[in-house]
Amino acid sequence: MKRVLTTLVCMLVLLSAATSFAQEVAPVSLASSLFLKVVEFEKNLAGGKKLSVHVIGSADLAKRLENAIGKNIGKSTLASVTSSDGLPKKVPSIVFVVDGSKVSDVVGYANSTKVLTVTNDPEIVKGGIILGLCLGNSGKSKGKPNILYNSLSSDRADCNWHPAFFKVAKEYH
Repeated sequence: MKRVLTTLVCMLVLLSAATSFAQEVAPVSLASSLFLKVVEFEKNLAGGKKLSVHVIGSADLAKRLENAIGKNIGKSTLASVTSSDGLPKKVPSIVFVVDGSKVSDVVGYANSTKVLTVTNDPEIVKGGIILGLCLGNSGKSKGKPNILYNSLSSDRADCNWHPAFFKVAKEYH
């Protein structure tokens, strides 16, 4: 619980100036770091499992996440990372999609498998991806990390977010 609260405080500091829904694509360096912190808020995933991530459309992001294999995410551990230009062959815990042309395939896949979907592109969240790790692009939020979530897609995947998540994330409808 203390770790969740510490993570929440850090995220609130990062997001405190964010007042606008204007977003832009976050670089994979930021998205990979933020990803490891934000997934901790999804109780089904952070409860003591070995997590697997499949990255679609970014070898750089996959490599960065591979460097985090063995790290804890809540009580869970990042156990494996795969990547390709399409859907995974084996159902992972999480699909991180960077290639916007794959959104409809990924959303259909997620609806049938109940996996968490993540992106660093806010436009992809509009298409039904559950979680967006983005940058603000106007006003006080310009250049600051922002977390978007698609509540409809989140409900379809039976996501179970820690209440603190809703203090730092912005619902995208």
